[in-house]
Amino acid sequence: MKIRQPLSRALIAAPGWTALDQQLKDQIADELNVLVLDDLASAGGGLVDVSLKANFRSLGARYGADVQAIARALSSVNPEELVQELRRQKVVEIAYTDSQGNSANAELTESDLVITETPREGWSVSSHSGESVALDLTLTPSLIAAGYVREVIRAVQDERKRVGLEVTDRISLTWNAADEVANAIANHSDEIAQEVLALSIVRDPALQLAENELQLTLKVSKSS
Repeated sequence: MKIRQPLSRALIAAPGWTALDQQLKDQIADELNVLVLDDLASAGGGLVDVSLKANFRSLGARYGADVQAIARALSSVNPEELVQELRRQKVVEIAYTDSQGNSANAELTESDLVITETPREGWSVSSHSGESVALDLTLTPSLIAAGYVREVIRAVQDERKRVGLEVTDRISLTWNAADEVANAIANHSDEIAQEVLALSIVRDPALQLAENELQLTLKVSKSS
């Protein structure tokens, strides 16, 4: 996923997140190129499939012969609920039957487990030290167009530098591109003009399409 490709939303779970000032959330969203930031709880869960296994090296050092019994107990718990509790509390307790047939409890930390989290289709999820971020990777036509616009703006700014223009110079922009990119430029020409200080933006179909990813050809000249 390209850095300049806007995403519709990111879902956050972190201590103090819900109390954070909305203005700061908006600033973070802008920096991350995400339209909306929301609380992870609003998604109702179900963004990843979680599976658990015992870390025999870690558990064996502390519980010896009981490690197999603990592993069996782990296989019967809800992995999503256990991982959520573990990340909140840093330690969880699990009941098991020891090698003598007696009831016992084992205290587990994250290092005692092998946790596998597989994001469900359309999401990318990362968790660490009780904080989680989920990115919605579904791209709508409007999001794709917004990504093209950002790439075009970057390309024009690079071309401005290449031809030696000053930061404050106004320009005339002539361009040509493949149809999908061309439609994005046509529909967002005012936004592009504002970002690149263009007094005019004109498509010239006679310009040969460039051999870059956008097939974008640019001619930039200083306006008087």
